[in-house]
Amino acid sequence: MVASTIITLSAPALLNKFAIGLAGEAGTWVFKQILHSTSGGSDTDKIRREISGAVTEMKELKRTVDTLSREVPEALLQLRSDNLRESLTKIETMYDTITDLMETAVTLPEDISDAERDKKLKAIQTRSEDRLRIAATYLPESMVDEIRAFLITAEALTLCRDADDIEISPELDKSLRWKLDLRLMPLLCFTYALQSIDKNTISYAAVFGLREDLNLKGDEFSWTGGIFYLGYLVWEFPTSIFLQRFPINYFMSGTVIAWGAVLMAHGAVNSFTTLIVVRVLLGALEAAINPGTMLLFSMYYMRKEQPLRMGIWIGSAGMGYIIAGIASFGIGHVKSALPSWRVLFIIWGAITVAWGVILLFLLPGAPMRAKFLTPDEKARVVARVRGNGTGIENKHFKMAQFWEAMLDMKTWLLFLFALTSNSPNGGLSAFQGLIIKGAGFSTLDTTLYQMPSGAVQLVACVLACWGASAIRNSRIPIMLLGLVPFLAGVLGLHFLPHSDAYARLACLWMSFSYTSTWTLSMSVSMANTAGHTKKITTNALLLIGYCLGNFVGPFFFKSNQAPQYELGVGMMFACIAIQVASLVALWVLLWMRNRSRRELHTPENHQRAWEAGLLDETDFKNRYFQYVY
Repeated sequence: MVASTIITLSAPALLNKFAIGLAGEAGTWVFKQILHSTSGGSDTDKIRREISGAVTEMKELKRTVDTLSREVPEALLQLRSDNLRESLTKIETMYDTITDLMETAVTLPEDISDAERDKKLKAIQTRSEDRLRIAATYLPESMVDEIRAFLITAEALTLCRDADDIEISPELDKSLRWKLDLRLMPLLCFTYALQSIDKNTISYAAVFGLREDLNLKGDEFSWTGGIFYLGYLVWEFPTSIFLQRFPINYFMSGTVIAWGAVLMAHGAVNSFTTLIVVRVLLGALEAAINPGTMLLFSMYYMRKEQPLRMGIWIGSAGMGYIIAGIASFGIGHVKSALPSWRVLFIIWGAITVAWGVILLFLLPGAPMRAKFLTPDEKARVVARVRGNGTGIENKHFKMAQFWEAMLDMKTWLLFLFALTSNSPNGGLSAFQGLIIKGAGFSTLDTTLYQMPSGAVQLVACVLACWGASAIRNSRIPIMLLGLVPFLAGVLGLHFLPHSDAYARLACLWMSFSYTSTWTLSMSVSMANTAGHTKKITTNALLLIGYCLGNFVGPFFFKSNQAPQYELGVGMMFACIAIQVASLVALWVLLWMRNRSRRELHTPENHQRAWEAGLLDETDFKNRYFQYVY
């Protein structure tokens, strides 16, 4: 009874509480590494030896923390600052008292009664807990972020070193990849399809009479398309910070639920002003999905695996067009007291809320805390992505990395591409239905004729990203090739006469191939940016370009130019020219950076390369980092 009481009550509880006093989460993690040696058994001598060993390890804990801290990059050496050292020194003065109490518990005489023994043990535990509570007050609140960063980095390093002892055969690797795909891809793809449907429901609503019912005039409908991206833009940087500070999976799920509720509110608007308000809110709430998904891809997949999955993910927006077209066609036949466009908003909003609740339970966060993975699988996931050199997760925002991203030419070339590749998207997404209806097709036919553009998006994205995955350093060349069908479609819209409705319709569908280039640009950014803060900053800037492009795009499609929209077509020509120039410049820049590091790209430096990546170094600081293009 004495042995089981000490082990099951005193030792784990005291050690864990002491860990909290020593270094919060980091101390808890360190102690979990040694606690397993003090569990189980019925032999008192064995238990005494085990606890004695644990006591010795406790006395060495400060040295252990110092040793671990030397394994992290310079940014994490704040752990050894004077404040923490002072706290450790104060806590260290309580070692003797706490360990003496534990030793007393082990050596309680055998001839005392059970009641007296329990009384003494409870007194020892109370005295120990009092000491531990005092110790806990010495942890500076300002050190919490640094300790969390240390904890995550040390945990990732441990998982990687564990993975070195685990054989990762091609069969096991394939099995793990399938497990990741089956869990992540359906969740992320359906979420993105819903996002595409929800933000573009305004286009179907316009076909069903929203403009007439709300008495929209002039460019007011253009504002309803563009203002969505203004909300997205304003909330993009705060969203990126929230994604770093909070669990990615819970934050993304919560925003899905919230935007579903806002979409339902679209069905209750009765004026241009109220429509603008809900469009801004919808844009702000949808801002988390793109950067959150890119972070998840970088945590779970190798760089060579990312393009294809990015293509499937972005291509799922095309699947959203197909689903929305079928659903809108069906809803258009429903007889209801409410106008069809209001019913559209309410139904899709309710579906989105329900899906957000499902995501709360199923969407995983960082690999180290993914419940659907076994400990060995977590180690393998981290081991697989360590070669990316882009890190796992770090919740400490680093200003040095922020400014590095802002001063990196690569960032601004990607931003320019994002701006010019999404300006056509903003116009075509908002006005596709009106372009088709203006060609002489009926309302219900218009909902169906928007479906092929979704199929073009899906096929173009998957093919382009499959090629980028199969052929090394082919991402930018494939992006340039992807602009060819887009250019052909725009030329057709410009030169074909209005009377040739079906040929113009085919050119409109063809022009939606531009989505493949935007997809690969996100893959290029994700694979070539290291350092967690730098990565989220770069992602945020790309999405700002995405928002600005989508915001200004609809204003080039003037109502008085329907159905030819000459200004909108001219804007798309200009964007194609700028995209070609920015892609060529980016290609040359990345090639030159790799050339300057060629002498460091050797087999013996591979270990240093992945450790530097896990330790949250940026692609500038990590001289072993190799760019892909």
